[in-house]
Amino acid sequence: MVALPAGQLPATGTRSDYLTATVALEETGHFAAAKLSYKAMAERWPEEPLLLMGLGNTAYAVADYEGAQSAFSKALALDPHQAAAWNNLGYALAQRGCQPAALSAVRCAVALEPGEHYQESLQEIGQMTAKNGLLCATPRCPIDIHSTLHSK
Repeated sequence: MVALPAGQLPATGTRSDYLTATVALEETGHFAAAKLSYKAMAERWPEEPLLLMGLGNTAYAVADYEGAQSAFSKALALDPHQAAAWNNLGYALAQRGCQPAALSAVRCAVALEPGEHYQESLQEIGQMTAKNGLLCATPRCPIDIHSTLHSK
């Protein structure tokens, strides 16, 4: 067996094998190495939202909030109905100081999957203080969040 540096994928092997190894890195707190691995996998398999979610989560874990925002946005471009991606995008935007966009993103998560989990995120992000007051664009929610939230 030849061990390659994190972020370098061998020419052979399956996405499942790489994902298993990368998740193990992530679960053991090796976020920087996992981020490199997710980035390499997302480049090899760009149509896979799960890999972009992993990239976003590990970017967030190492305080690369701009990288996290980018990864979650790309995941949403592939599948705009992922409530978890909207939720995580909200946290990345909030950490960047983009409060209005962050709240909008989490409202979309709530509209897509109503329930306490994303409601808690909405409350938490609503209580965060904007760090620098950036105005950031948010991808458009695939459903009308205003009518969905008001009908509850």
